[in-house]
Amino acid sequence: MYGNSLLKGSVDAGSFLYKPILSFIEATMKRLYLVIMAICMTALVSCFSPWEGGDGTITIAFSDNSGLSVRSAEFTPFNAAGGTYEIRLIGPGGVELIETVPMGVSAITVRIEVIPGDWTVSVHSIDNNGDLAGIGFAEAPVTVIAGQSSEPVQISMNTAFEASTFNELEQAINSATGFSHAYILISGNIEIGSRLDVTGDITLISDGETAISRGVDFEHQLFEANGGVLILGRSGMSGSIIIDGGGRHATFPLINVSSGGHMEMHNGVTLRGNDSISAGGGVSVGSNATFTMHGGMISGNNTGDPYPGDGGGVFIGTNATFTMHDGTISGNTVRNGNGGGVYVSNGGHFVMYGGTISGNTANGNGNAVYVFAGETALIFGQSREGAIDEDLP
Repeated sequence: MYGNSLLKGSVDAGSFLYKPILSFIEATMKRLYLVIMAICMTALVSCFSPWEGGDGTITIAFSDNSGLSVRSAEFTPFNAAGGTYEIRLIGPGGVELIETVPMGVSAITVRIEVIPGDWTVSVHSIDNNGDLAGIGFAEAPVTVIAGQSSEPVQISMNTAFEASTFNELEQAINSATGFSHAYILISGNIEIGSRLDVTGDITLISDGETAISRGVDFEHQLFEANGGVLILGRSGMSGSIIIDGGGRHATFPLINVSSGGHMEMHNGVTLRGNDSISAGGGVSVGSNATFTMHGGMISGNNTGDPYPGDGGGVFIGTNATFTMHDGTISGNTVRNGNGGGVYVSNGGHFVMYGGTISGNTANGNGNAVYVFAGETALIFGQSREGAIDEDLP
């Protein structure tokens, strides 16, 4: 899947030639005066040997022809002799440019002409077997203004794996425990047949439309953040990940965050379709565990059938903490219990700064949120307790 320089979207190879662009514009837009001045975005990739261990430095620079603006970031290199870097730029209207440069040389300068606008920047490190070995992202989009030099961009590289099957995903999660943090690129639809234990620090991302679903005969949680860190998506992720229970009767939630574990969730991620008989249809946050929601959706999950169970969307256990900055919890149901959207146990903590909790139902108390007697939740700066039936905000 990885090759030489690629060009996708509405820009083709001719867009790199100044005169053909002007000819095209003049022929098709005779009465409009529109001059698009493309500035050069320069990618300077510096790699230092040896690649079999030690630290290396990758430096990405963007500028016009007047000079270079450079900022560097160190990362642990991979056994990448003979490998390549893919510099990926996604710009206005979804235009995607991919430029491939080899590793193992002291410096390479790649010049790419682009139209003005905001561009997201990422780098994929491909080893000499053609496998994904690392991923890095710019912290924010780069704004390109015609005739002006762009701001410097910093790329932070992390170990990365690619998974399109259950076995590949399981192997990637297990391999990630040896690194301080690792990305796993989901590149296909995956059916889960046994519980995946996360004891390291991983982020699942996708650059397409992908799904991770419960296998037909599998009734347990799909992921268990067992003292590890499970991050679903990232800010600015171009693809989507749906984690789906398939509507089948199950014993556990989609994701269980156990003692000492941490989970984060971002836009582009959906947890849906789980029908659990235990507490927490979508996510269960156990004792001394934390869950932070930055975006995404928890929707269409059920619990409390045939046994009592609380928290159709999220269950917050004793000494557990759920912090909601954004995202949506909607359409979840508790058939026999409390807290259609969120249930806060005795000693649990729920803080809601933003997002929406709407359209959830419970046959007991608290269609939106139920807070155990004697506890309080901080919702948009106000202390709330007991049953909260109205949609939030």
